[in-house]
This record gives sequence, C-alpha cells and structure tokens, in this order.
Amino acid sequence: MKKYFSFNLNAVDFLKVFLPYWVVFLGYEAVVLYLSPLLKKAEKEPSVLLPLLGIFFLAVFVFVLVAFAFSILMMRKYVSAVSLSGQSLSFKGSVPKFVFMNLGGILLSIITLGIYMPWYIVRVSRYLTGEMSYQNKKFEFTGKGGKLFLIMLLSFFVPLAAVIILYACLLTPAFLVSCTYTTATWAYTIPITLIFYIILIPFIYLIYKWYVSSIRLEAVHFQWNTQFFSSVFYILAQMLLLFVTLFICWPLACINIYRYFAGKTSALSNDKKIGKFGFEGKNGEGFLLFWGQALLSILTLGVYIPWAMKKMGNWMLKNTYYEAE
Repeated sequence: MKKYFSFNLNAVDFLKVFLPYWVVFLGYEAVVLYLSPLLKKAEKEPSVLLPLLGIFFLAVFVFVLVAFAFSILMMRKYVSAVSLSGQSLSFKGSVPKFVFMNLGGILLSIITLGIYMPWYIVRVSRYLTGEMSYQNKKFEFTGKGGKLFLIMLLSFFVPLAAVIILYACLLTPAFLVSCTYTTATWAYTIPITLIFYIILIPFIYLIYKWYVSSIRLEAVHFQWNTQFFSSVFYILAQMLLLFVTLFICWPLACINIYRYFAGKTSALSNDKKIGKFGFEGKNGEGFLLFWGQALLSILTLGVYIPWAMKKMGNWMLKNTYYEAE
C-alpha cells in the first residue's frame, strides 16, 4: 500500500525566520553592486583599493555567518513540516555548533588548497543528517571523505582540467591575434561553459548516488537503482530542454528529474528490498504552479517566498509516496 508524504509548513511562522535572512541577503547584494564599480576603478590605487577590499570581504564574511545560522533555523521549520503517514520528521540542529563547524571547514579547505573539502562536506552532511529523526529513530550518514575525494577528483577536476588544457592548445595564439577581443572572449566562454555543464552531469549523478547510499535509518538504508549512462543522458536531455526553451520549461525539467530520482530510490534492510519511492505529479499542473509561485515571489521582491515554498513543497510531497513490499 502506498503511503503519501505531506508538507504542512506554516508560512507565517517561516516568514519570521526567512525575512531577516532575506533582508541581510538583499543588503549584501546592494553592497556588492555598490563596491564592484569602485573596485574596478581603484585597481591601480592601493590606498583606495585595500579599504574597499576590506569592506567587501567583511560583507562576505558577515553574510556567510548569517547564512549558516539561518540555514539551521530554516531547516528546523522546513524538515518538521514533512510527514509520512501522519508522522513528522524532526530536526534539532544547533546554530553555534553548525556555524563554527563551517568556519573551521572553510579555513581548513583554504589552507589545504581545497584538498580538505570532501571531508568538510562529509562532516557537515553527517551532522545535518544525524540531527534528523523519524518516529524517534535518528538518521545516520555513513559516507566517507576519501570516496568523495576520488569522485570529485576523477569525475570533475581531472576532466575539466584536461578539457581546458586541450582547448587552450587548440585555440592557438595566431587565432586570437586575428580576432577581436569580443570574438576571442566568446570563443573561449561559450565552449568552456557548455563543456562545464556536460561534465557537471556525471559529477552530479555520482555525488547523488553516493549521498543516497550513505543514509541510514537504524537498520534501513537507501539505494538509488540506476545505470550510469542512461541516467546521465536523461539528465542531459532535461538540461537541453532548459536551453532550447530559453529556460521557460524549467519547472518541467525540475519535475522530470525529481520523478526520475524518486522512482529509482528504494529502501533496504539487510540488503533486502523492503520498499520503494515514487512520484505521481502531473507535469502540466506543476508547470503552472511553479511559474505562478515564481512570478509572485519576483513581484513581491521575495517576501512571498515562504508561501511559494509551502505550495510548491506541498504539491511535490503530496504526490510523492513510499510503497512497502
């Protein structure tokens, strides 16, 4: 028998947490927009450039601290709004612990030139997952930093570096000399951007599969039953849908990918399949809903976002089910 999820977010209550964060975010964007032209003008004046850089990095630092703090506060509201068969999930993350954990992780990642980043991601994932529970059973994250390091290295950084080097060799200086600055810029930018997104697809696939297989709920663990090439080509098709329709069909791409991801996910106990997930939402209904909520959020300068999250989240989850076997 299918058991459906539900999403009972209190938009007004969520707004009390979201609005201060949104004000800080808009303030940060205003500072960046104001400083960007000033930094460009002051490139050759160290006496002016250094103070401006100081203000810029201070704004970034403050915003990052606020983002980490509010992510925990918002997760408390968001996760607790999700329920299955009338039983809600819960999340009890600590703001100070999460903030200091991320500051330490970012610092170590910078010091190690990014090498520590996979272990930092695992640490954050383990903490966030471990603070969630369902029916008084705590979730657990068992992913390892070493495996994530290999996934990131082999599926993203090595292919990207190889493509950049090959492209730089093919695009000879003679070609650049014969082109205008604008033509040369486009010659670099467009192919590299497209290649970046193509490389990103298998990277996302491997990361998601690793992440799902690392989640446990006591004796139950989860598995994403997919084949590499079929999944990569499916995601690529959805990305092409975005570009071909000039992003007009972004709701359809999101819904199709979510349907694919949910439908391939199953629950196991002692390596035996005990249930599966699925999604039954209709594309046309989701398309109109998503666009409507996006436009309302834009027209209200973001104030409507909590209500948009409530309606979109409710539609997605009420059409998502778990079926025991």
